[in-house]
Amino acid sequence: LIRRQRQMCIRDSSRTCVFTIGVLEDGTRFVAEVIVGRFTSPDTARLIVDRYNYWKHDVIFVENNSYQEALLQWLKDLGYSELPLKGIYTGEKKYSDRLGVPSLAIELQQGLWAFPPNDHSSSCTCGYCEFLRELRDYPMGKTDDTIMAWMFAKEAYKRTTELGVFSGSPLRVY
Repeated sequence: LIRRQRQMCIRDSSRTCVFTIGVLEDGTRFVAEVIVGRFTSPDTARLIVDRYNYWKHDVIFVENNSYQEALLQWLKDLGYSELPLKGIYTGEKKYSDRLGVPSLAIELQQGLWAFPPNDHSSSCTCGYCEFLRELRDYPMGKTDDTIMAWMFAKEAYKRTTELGVFSGSPLRVY
């Protein structure tokens, strides 16, 4: 698969979710990586640097601006003040038919998303398996952190295409 764009979204709730998507040349979006956990702010900053060094994201979105400021400070302290970090605030948009979680269903019906195969056991606790469980149980599940992070990643992609922010360089992913 050839990847054209990379976005990372960080959602901070009781758990932190780092959700990376890729976009193929034909516009198909795919889930590249999901990391979920309870991290301190410095650990979150180190995780962002680690994943950025691996993926070379075109843009990194952080769910809210106050947390974005804290992360910017931690990243600066680590010597990474030039990462493509931006805040994303959605508020009530997450429930909007056009902008929120319901719009993901439309994109799924349109075949805009591809999902990597999952041969993990049903008891697997990796981020991708957590995402698939939350997706299966939505909206009645106990948590929806990864789904919200996926929605933010979708919004990040939309914003980067509107702004023309992407490297355009293909990269072999699989």
